[in-house]
Amino acid sequence: MRMLGGNWAYPTSSSRRPAARCPAPARRPGCRAADSVGAAPAVQAQDAEVAGWSTLSLLRVLAGLQLVVEGRPDRQPIPVSELRVVLGVTRGVRLARVAQVLHVEGLLVEDAVPTMRSWIEERCQTLPDGFQTEVRAWLLMLLDGDARARPWSASTIYGYLGRTRPHLLSWSATRGQLREVTEDDVRAVLDQLRGHPLNLWGARSRTWAADQR
Repeated sequence: MRMLGGNWAYPTSSSRRPAARCPAPARRPGCRAADSVGAAPAVQAQDAEVAGWSTLSLLRVLAGLQLVVEGRPDRQPIPVSELRVVLGVTRGVRLARVAQVLHVEGLLVEDAVPTMRSWIEERCQTLPDGFQTEVRAWLLMLLDGDARARPWSASTIYGYLGRTRPHLLSWSATRGQLREVTEDDVRAVLDQLRGHPLNLWGARSRTWAADQR
């Protein structure tokens, strides 16, 4: 499992390696711990989900599952955010593999907000009320893309908002809503820019102003 854009990406059944039964307890003592973890996750840990894992990895995963089920009602799902707290880590192989087992058993709840979306929300909250909705929609459109444009990188979105924010705050002094900003207002800002800042901000700002009409 890996992280994609802040979200968990879980292997499909077709992508997982063939099931590998856990050897006898005498050879892999960690397998005995499965009995105290809970039937469903333990079976998954002994079957396909641990194919190719080392003895140490298996022991760490089983210990992690033990921590998860202690004090929880039988088969109660656990949010990803809580799983991180229980295991005491925010990333890494152990977290990924414990989450993988829980996910396959339907015991994991994805409640994490992707980092970039969280950043957009936080930055928009610092803008005047009449500007937040439109700026948020603009930034999310850049992030996700649409029928006319591909998604933009996080670094580009940082740059766009960094260039526009001072002007948004300036306009808010005389405009109650972003829709009140005119094309002439945007052109007056563009006339002050030269070189890279103009290339970075100009085209998007003109499109943005046109969309407000």
